[in-house]
Amino acid sequence: MEFNFESSIRGYHVYKSIWTYEIGEKLRCDREENNANDKFAVKLVRNDGNKEQCVGHVPIELSKVFNFFLKEVAKYLQL
Repeated sequence: MEFNFESSIRGYHVYKSIWTYEIGEKLRCDREENNANDKFAVKLVRNDGNKEQCVGHVPIELSKVFNFFLKEVAKYLQL
């Protein structure tokens, strides 16, 4: 499944040394269950050839909704 959503990236400044964003670039969202700062954290993952790297997070105002959606879709798809 694929959904498009335009938003800012939380924590971009932390990752800017390893990643240069491109407008329109597609990033994958993954739940980050062990995040000490946000129990509903959703990280943004970029596939860089053979490796994947976290390049930021969904804004905290949206993380609970994204987390719930990802969790329910995973249950539905039995992932």
